Formats: sequence, structure tokens, C-alpha cells
Amino acid sequence: GNDTTVCAGTTLTFDATATNTPIASYVWNTSDLTPVINSNVARTFAVQVTGVNGCSATDTLIVTHNPLPIVNLGADLDTCVLSNYVHVLNAGNPGATYLWDDLTTGQTRNVTTSGTYSAIVTNGFGCVTQDVININFRAKPILDLGNDTAYCAGTVFMLDAQVANTNIATYLWNTAATTPTITASAAGTYSVRVVGTNGCVATDTINVHINANPIVNLGPDVDKCVDAGD
Repeated sequence: GNDTTVCAGTTLTFDATATNTPIASYVWNTSDLTPVINSNVARTFAVQVTGVNGCSATDTLIVTHNPLPIVNLGADLDTCVLSNYVHVLNAGNPGATYLWDDLTTGQTRNVTTSGTYSAIVTNGFGCVTQDVININFRAKPILDLGNDTAYCAGTVFMLDAQVANTNIATYLWNTAATTPTITASAAGTYSVRVVGTNGCVATDTINVHINANPIVNLGPDVDKCVDAGD
């Protein structure tokens, strides 16, 4: 056959079978001794065919490779995210042709839900590579103890670490409490770590100040004799 150029990794079959006379031997420069060989490498292939009558013939064919696009969507992803998280997939190879599993054709794709995503990339040589990524998003607890605060002495102030967006397995405060809510009975810094049943973690901290109540002293009770005109 003619010299040829194919995409890297393509397996070609070379057939040196001669039909006009009985053949005694086939000797390839690949060290193969069979009439037909298969190869996926770029190189010069040559064969010498010798008939039982002692006559020989040779032929040569040059194979070159066009590069495949390198597509890497990244390792499979299993991560905790907030509800507004957007993960960007990039198939690389600017100027290539793209086809995603949702039939979109851009180089990048925004992902907000768990699933299996794939991209087929065709470069300018017509060579094709595909990559697949599995993504699992787990809901990260939305935890908010509120802003730093101050309250008057004697007031009962509750700190609440309950979250609504996912189920919680454990609560752990820096006070060693393990309940969703605690009473901030003293001034200080309070922090909590919550772990969802899905393994996702959130922490938050709040500073609590206690303001002293005003001291009012009108003096002792008075029992006093006064003139009628007073």
C-alpha cells in the first residue's frame, strides 16, 4: 500500500501475501515472519518475500502519526459543596471540536449536580479522544450562629447550631456540649463543629459580650418628721 498517516494509536494491518507463486518465507524488519502483521506504531515497515523458486521481492511502507488531543476532565470528584457551587469542566485543546454528553459543544461546561459527564474532542487532524468524569456533590451544612453579640447580664442567651439543608449526625461545641443548642451563660468565644450524616462538616464561631446592668441606688429608706409647711 501507499505511505499513510493515521491518528496515534490506530492499529493497521499489513498484508504481504503473494499469490502468484508459492512462498518460502516472509521476513519483516519488525522481526515478524508471517504474511500478515498488525501494528499501531509509527515507523517504516519493510518486508522481503522469497518464493520457493528462490526469487525475492521487497516492499516498504512508511506510517506516520497525527497526535491525539489530550483530554483530562480531572479525577472523579466526591466533595461537600454549598447549594450555589458551580464546578467548571474544561476539555482543553482550544480550537478543537467538542461534544459533551448533553450535546453541548463548548470547550467548558458548568456542572451543579451529581452525575457522570463525558466529552469527545476532535482536533484539527480529525483525531478523537474522549474522557469521562464521575461527580458526587454532598450538601455541606449551612451553619450560622449569627453575628457577634452583646447582651445584658442576667439575660438567657441561646446559641443555635441547627441547620435545615442536611441531616446532622453530631454537634460538638468548644464547651464540650454535644447538643444543637446551648446557653451562653458567660462572655467569651463560642464555636461549634457540626458533621452531617453524609460526612460533610461545617464550623462557626461567635463572640459573646455581657454588658453590666446599671447600678441604681436611691439611698436608704427615709422616715422623717416634717413641719406641716414643709
